[in-house]
Amino acid sequence: YVLARLPAAAINIPRFPTWTGVAYYAAVGPGVAALRGHGNRRRVALLVGVVGPVVISLGAMFTWANQAPQASVLAVGSGQAVLLHGPRGSVLIDAGPSPAALSDGLGQLLPPWERRLEAIAITAPTQGHVGGFSGLDRTGRTVMLPGVALSGTTWRTTALDQAEHGASIARLLAGRVLDIAGFRLEIVAPEAEAPGDMPGAGYLGLRAVAPDGRSFCDISDLDLDAQTVAAARLRGPCTYLLLPAGGASALSPELQRAAGDPELIASRGPGRIAAGFPPTVLRTDQEGTITVPL
Repeated sequence: YVLARLPAAAINIPRFPTWTGVAYYAAVGPGVAALRGHGNRRRVALLVGVVGPVVISLGAMFTWANQAPQASVLAVGSGQAVLLHGPRGSVLIDAGPSPAALSDGLGQLLPPWERRLEAIAITAPTQGHVGGFSGLDRTGRTVMLPGVALSGTTWRTTALDQAEHGASIARLLAGRVLDIAGFRLEIVAPEAEAPGDMPGAGYLGLRAVAPDGRSFCDISDLDLDAQTVAAARLRGPCTYLLLPAGGASALSPELQRAAGDPELIASRGPGRIAAGFPPTVLRTDQEGTITVPL
């Protein structure tokens, strides 16, 4: 709750960036003091109430504009949503199952003025990947899709809606490399012959590489056979690896070897992960949104 000694000033805001709260109280506190003060004390309080929030807001803008590249795995429950963010823009990979959870997560990570994303990637047609796109209030310059015939309609509706707002559609297959928002996106799945109507076979997998060489690997919910094929497409190890299916099943041995020794991240709701994963796995159900530097 945001509280102030003003009429109708109690506003229920579940979550908002820390700097917003600091700026709010930097304005309200001196305002209350000015009501009780006189002469110079009143003028000083009013000046602080005006200048303080402006300085805090400008500081937040500068921090956002010069933020180092990072990857954030949003706490969206049983699904996946990843935001790659840097000074040259942002890439949203999937949306999780809940529009509210996605909106809340993006509101915490993106500046209020960044309403257009450099790219939106849809890796799989299932609810845990596309459900959050319903009612998305941000647009993308490019929508990236697996280059195979997927089943389902939600992903298609999302792509068409983004296209109506000026987005280009890119159907991607393993081997493609794109430079977007300062990241090199290396596509590792699907293969051209992958059956798009078979769960886990034709999903989009990628390795995002930052300018300093650190990388984030997102292989969606590829099944074991598709993981094995994708492993041969990796051009280097993964600094971080997002576990498929929230860590509910093991990785293919070939993918484990190709990825090197990455830090493992599981996007999931409450429950156990598969046997064999180390206790150091970062889990969104325990830690909330997980942000790692790239």
